[in-house]
Amino acid sequence: DPQELVRSLWLTVRNFAVDHIGDVLCEQGGHNAHCTNKNNENKQKLSWWKSKKVPASKLDSKKANLPLSCQQFSAFSSKHHRRRITLLPSSMVPINLVRLATNGTDGTRRSLPFHTKDIPLCDGGVESSPIKWKDSQLSEYFAYKKLSSNCQFEIHIIPEFVI
Repeated sequence: DPQELVRSLWLTVRNFAVDHIGDVLCEQGGHNAHCTNKNNENKQKLSWWKSKKVPASKLDSKKANLPLSCQQFSAFSSKHHRRRITLLPSSMVPINLVRLATNGTDGTRRSLPFHTKDIPLCDGGVESSPIKWKDSQLSEYFAYKKLSSNCQFEIHIIPEFVI
């Protein structure tokens, strides 16, 4: 029976984001403000170490003084929400939204950092918080927070027209 071979994995998190847009990811804010520069520095330092003929097995990022690369939080398809969800850290950790390039648009765009604790607890609509891009311009995205039955906060990222 194929159903016996399917395994289920259950995770419990305090905060998660629900992407109603379909082209955004979440990443930790604050230290990621210079991700591109750090990734370029990382490549330069790594090539310097390789030029010294240091074997890859001996390269330790701490010893080589390599900066950590920036990565988005894990996102999963949710049967319950019928959307992509992203597992989020504590409400005290700053978060950036990252809009992925679509329809031939070059690059990505990041929001200003925000905290999940600062998003209003509501059902969306006019009470939702606007999200600003790094250049402080208003994005077309808004966020609101709901308390689920499992004592979890759902952070909903919605497009402007839903309001």
